[in-house]
Amino acid sequence: MKKMIAVLLAALLLPFVLVGAEGSPGLPPPLGVDYLGTWTEVDLGFQLYLPNEWVLFVDEADFTAGNEQATRYFWVEAHDSGGYSLDDVALEFSQLYEDAQIVIGEAAAFVTFRAPKTDIFCGVTLSPDESQLFFFKFVPLKDADFVLLAGQILSTYRLLD
Repeated sequence: MKKMIAVLLAALLLPFVLVGAEGSPGLPPPLGVDYLGTWTEVDLGFQLYLPNEWVLFVDEADFTAGNEQATRYFWVEAHDSGGYSLDDVALEFSQLYEDAQIVIGEAAAFVTFRAPKTDIFCGVTLSPDESQLFFFKFVPLKDADFVLLAGQILSTYRLLD
C-alpha cells in the first residue's frame, strides 16, 4: 500500500498556509539552507524544514483539485521496502539512472537520482525500522534552482522523537 503526501509550490507567489501538518516554530533553521521556512511534521514519522510559502496537501485528490497551474511541487510516497537495504536501492536505481548515488545527510542517507523522462528529481531513504522506503519526488527536474532547493530540503530530514 502506498501513502502519499504532496507539497505544492504554486505558480503564483502568494502568501500560503501550511495545511494538515504541524510546525515546530521553536526549532532553529538548519544550517546550509538559504530560505526561510518552518519545521513541518509529516505523519510518516519525520519532519522537514519547508519554505514558508509552501502549501501541504495530505492526499492526491486535494493536490490535483484546482492546482493545474502549479509549476513546482513535490510529494512523498511510502512503499514497503521488501527487505531492501539502501545499498540495494542504490544498485537497482543505478541500473536505470546513470547519476544514482548515495548521499549522506545529517540524519539519514538518501539515494538520489534524476529521471529525465518523467522530469523528476528523487531522493529515497529507509524508514527507521527499515520496513518502508520513502520516495521524495520533486518536479520539474529541468528547473535547476528547484533541484538545488530539493537537495536543501532533503538535507533537513529529521526523525520525530
